[in-house]
Amino acid sequence: MNFTMTFTFEHLSLDMHADDPFISQDNGVPLYDANRVSDQSTTPINFADLLFDSVLMQQSRTKSELNQHSDGLVRIDISYFVEAFKIALSTCSSDQAVAKASTAGTFGKVLEDSKLDQIDHVCNYVIQRKGSNGIFPKDKILVPDEKDLNHFLIPTANSATITLFEDAYAKAGRKDMEMVALIMYQIRTQLDAETVKTKDLDRKLGLAVYSFCPRYFGQRAYKKKKDSQPEDFPTKESKFQAAVDQFTLDMQDLQIADRNTVKPTYGLQGQLDIPLALVTDMVIDAVTAAADVLFKAQVPSEQYIARRADLIERLQRILDSAFPGCQLRMEEFGSYVSGLGSDISDADLCITSDNFDRSAPYRNLENMTAALRRGGMTKLVPLIQARVPIVSFVDPISKIDCDINCNGLLGVHGSRLIGSYTMIDPRVRPLVYSIKALVKAHGINNARVGYFSTFAYMLMIIGFLQAQDPPILPSLQNQPKERLSELFVQSQDETGSNDVIDCSFDQDIDRYRDFGAANTKPVGQLLIEFFEFYCRYFDYQSLEVNVRLGGFRVRDEVSQKRAMRHKQLATGQGEKKMYVMDPFMSRNTTGKCSAHRLTQIWRTFQWLYYQLSQGRHQQAFAPIPESYFRFEAQLMEHVQTQAFKSG
Repeated sequence: MNFTMTFTFEHLSLDMHADDPFISQDNGVPLYDANRVSDQSTTPINFADLLFDSVLMQQSRTKSELNQHSDGLVRIDISYFVEAFKIALSTCSSDQAVAKASTAGTFGKVLEDSKLDQIDHVCNYVIQRKGSNGIFPKDKILVPDEKDLNHFLIPTANSATITLFEDAYAKAGRKDMEMVALIMYQIRTQLDAETVKTKDLDRKLGLAVYSFCPRYFGQRAYKKKKDSQPEDFPTKESKFQAAVDQFTLDMQDLQIADRNTVKPTYGLQGQLDIPLALVTDMVIDAVTAAADVLFKAQVPSEQYIARRADLIERLQRILDSAFPGCQLRMEEFGSYVSGLGSDISDADLCITSDNFDRSAPYRNLENMTAALRRGGMTKLVPLIQARVPIVSFVDPISKIDCDINCNGLLGVHGSRLIGSYTMIDPRVRPLVYSIKALVKAHGINNARVGYFSTFAYMLMIIGFLQAQDPPILPSLQNQPKERLSELFVQSQDETGSNDVIDCSFDQDIDRYRDFGAANTKPVGQLLIEFFEFYCRYFDYQSLEVNVRLGGFRVRDEVSQKRAMRHKQLATGQGEKKMYVMDPFMSRNTTGKCSAHRLTQIWRTFQWLYYQLSQGRHQQAFAPIPESYFRFEAQLMEHVQTQAFKSG
């Protein structure tokens, strides 16, 4: 069957407004465009504007309560906004902000480019906008004080202006609100020296001002709708039925496999009967085509490759100048080195030497930070307490974010191992790019906040391909000794261990060029089956991903007890834990993933499996409906009932 498909990737598209002063002049792309707030005009209001008017309202409220006004006006110092936006920038880069909003880096970029932490720009900003952006009530326009441009006047807050503000602010996106709420907490405690009372805090978001949080506006909208439609307002039962109906509508094209023709499946907590989808050839072709489009769009451009090469050369010169005679080398690792990078990839860097000396000056992060600062690098942050101490910085020329460590050779060899696997079979890279994009879109790829790291996902993909029947990838480490290129690294863990770690693997990739030829599954089928495997067949209570040994195996600590624990596991009482073993050492790369986070990952995998099984590659990137998670247990029971009826 011949058919044509167009993939627009709406989740990546951005509206363009050439007259907006906060649009990049280089490419016309808005600095931030998700879930805009807007008044009756067509001009979008970005995050910096939203925060500016939020600070206005907070000042109007505070000074009105303190009666610090005359003639119904509040006088505000321009320098107040300079300090407020400095606090906002700091908040966007904090660990808490990263944990609460996966786009914290984007928010920080918007604020940085707005330059509202500079007096002159704030003055121009106020004059150009006549004080506000439409969030702070436009019918109460705040007026620059023409006698003194370092100050301006705004009206005092009352119930009418607060309602107007909240009506406009309610249109903001959830992540926008969450970040504003976090920033407002810091502004009130740091700049206003105010003790935020418990009743003013959001108990779920934490250290956030409740009146700026999405839950506040959700409850406000709920109450408003309920008060206006008391008779027709949906009950809990009707809302559930509506969710079931919507879920059924979404799944109406999903064909369920006959439960009598497949082996028992596993949920997150043991052996269960969870429905399997029957995937058509047309769906597989559609998903394969979409994955190919995404892959070609993500591959690094020649310009980016050149910028990155220039960065490495300049950093090498900085090393040579700062530590002459040490014969240090600047080496790369991470996704880019593995052949899985893109034009927005960070640079993961490692300083190595044939005669590495732990007591040498370059081993001290403060010395390294000083050398990089002299070399012109910006935004330097030494992270000494990290598992592998690093210095984070930004190269002002290439605009590439960088992390650098000393002698972290395990990362270098790990990246080369992953890169070798990606070159064995042409299906590996398109598959990896799609999975990386999907987990990133759903925010489950950040190890710093308890999810899986990108490295762990790579190992999960390789293990999955090694376990195919017939296998698509070999184990490059589980080979005859004469094939292995010997690589040994001395451990540098926090305990001071001097263990020597074997990082040897077969680097002769030509030996495996046709290794997976007997398995003819296209990329689309492998992509669907990846999510199916990890939410239908992977036994979290007993298995581990182990690419060193060629896929999966029963964990050592449970192999002897498996029979005794079978009843407990089958009833869903086993532990919820993921084991993805480091290919070089006895370390679980997902060890910091909590049971709660693992549950979120599993449920996301399940949703992606349903979407992809229907050929909905583009829709798979969209946020998962809240109703799905709210009623997941009942919805799954509903689907199972339908499956049993059809079986």
